[in-house]
Amino acid sequence: MTSIRSAALPSTLEQGSLWRDLLVIVLVVMVAAILFTQVELNEWLFVSTRKWEALQLDELPAVLVVLATCLSWFAWRRYREGRIEIGKRQAAEARLATLLLRTGASLNSIWKLRRPSARRSHASCTMSSGNT
Repeated sequence: MTSIRSAALPSTLEQGSLWRDLLVIVLVVMVAAILFTQVELNEWLFVSTRKWEALQLDELPAVLVVLATCLSWFAWRRYREGRIEIGKRQAAEARLATLLLRTGASLNSIWKLRRPSARRSHASCTMSSGNT
């Protein structure tokens, strides 16, 4: 049973990659904040969208923040469901491996109990069918 568990795939989440990814996110956000402050993106967007005020395009950044938040929540839920399904699959694989080991042991014990003459006749049938 220990060999089955040791054969399981290792977790892909490494502590180092988690901190590296968080550092990348912080750096990208900081660079974006500095860049947008220098360019004055919000003011430029406000001025550029004045002629389409009826479409309320100046509200687009807030809508995009809500969209990003919702997509993050959606991804988190799918990730959580995926982890649950992987756990179920690994449990099923472990049960299947146990059953296969039991079945193999049962078949092996049945094979040993057969008469030696029956084993020889089976072996000769197998060899003759392999020569055709």
